Amino acid sequence: PLTVYAWPYTLSFVYQASEAALVWVMAIGLGLNLPFWVFGAMVLFQAVAGLLPISINNIGVREGIFCAVLLGQAHALGMSQEAIKTPAFALSMAYLGVILVSGLVGGVVYLLAGMPKPTDAETKDALEAPELAAQVDA
Repeated sequence: PLTVYAWPYTLSFVYQASEAALVWVMAIGLGLNLPFWVFGAMVLFQAVAGLLPISINNIGVREGIFCAVLLGQAHALGMSQEAIKTPAFALSMAYLGVILVSGLVGGVVYLLAGMPKPTDAETKDALEAPELAAQVDA
């Protein structure tokens, strides 16, 4: 059922493109004028590396990938490899800041939205399920 996967694929593509555009705009603000595809590759690499269970929330891995990719692009910017380390690290920290702030905003929205309490009938139905009743009794 290929059509079932078309919409999720499109959404994931748009999401990754928007992440790459965000990093690209922040990089331009730091004076790193590189083609968009460089930042698209960086975002893709860090997203895939984030799936590995080697760090918490991809912290450290993301920064290493940003610094490594931009270190490889130093010649395109006309910068020495020493000179690019500071803006590369600053870009990775700025991106981490955006991730943290957007997560906090989402958390506040979640808290303010509130969770409805289950009704008495829903609680009774849940407790009658054998697997849930065993957890309550334990």
